[in-house]
Amino acid sequence: MKKLPTLGAFIFFAILGGFSNCTLFPSKNSIPNYFSQRSELVLVYIGSSSCVAANDESIPTLFLKLAHKIDSIAVEQNYGFTTIGISSEINIEEGLSHLKKIHNFDEISIGNGLANVGFQNYYWEKINPQKKLTIPQFIITKREYDYKSTQGLNESISPKINSEEVIVQTTGALGLYMILQKKHIDRVWDKL
Repeated sequence: MKKLPTLGAFIFFAILGGFSNCTLFPSKNSIPNYFSQRSELVLVYIGSSSCVAANDESIPTLFLKLAHKIDSIAVEQNYGFTTIGISSEINIEEGLSHLKKIHNFDEISIGNGLANVGFQNYYWEKINPQKKLTIPQFIITKREYDYKSTQGLNESISPKINSEEVIVQTTGALGLYMILQKKHIDRVWDKL
């Protein structure tokens, strides 16, 4: 019977220790971009685990190269940078597995098939309707966060997005390869 309080204390501290390691922010980024920059570049991937083209073996390497290039542009412009992975899935585990193969995203949206909120926002609302609607899609956007000044003394940037403009959109591994070419990266730079 004396072991029961000891076991209870062990479980309590094990749980407490587990919670003390939790954080509101992703492990990759200790502070969200909106706390430090008013503007942010966003690289969005839209795919699906069941799409053959979205499972092209070259995509993770190409995506990582593009993420590094966009991140360097963001640093030069004093912008934040975020990656978003969206997987149109019914099975959440399959979508998570798929996104993990592509990139270590800052933010993900999985599940609910074509009604997925991320899919709705970026696929149906943000991309150019003249483009062929296929996946995988790669979209670069520029966001502006809400900026407030209190009597000119303090500056504050809130997490509310005021605007988000699509800068570049492309489809498939070939489109991703093409956007990595210097003339296309320069086009991104020129649009900022």
